[in-house]
Amino acid sequence: MHTALATSLARYDINLDFKFDIVNNSLTELMPTTYCAADTPLSVDNQAVHVSFSDKEQYIIQQMGFMTGTSFLFYFLLVQCCS
Repeated sequence: MHTALATSLARYDINLDFKFDIVNNSLTELMPTTYCAADTPLSVDNQAVHVSFSDKEQYIIQQMGFMTGTSFLFYFLLVQCCS
């Protein structure tokens, strides 16, 4: 199961450490910060795969860093030119 998840995540260029659990579908509503995606092969007999990433905040910052910096630069230039 770990290999299948790693392969699926690598297909989307997500190379993060993760852990997974097989949980009862009724318990997923009780988990506070759960991210869900419907994937029929991974949901069987009222059970689902719960995947959590330990370094998700750092990954998001790295992915958005250049775009955010560029946006602030354009905003600053726009404000300076129009005022």
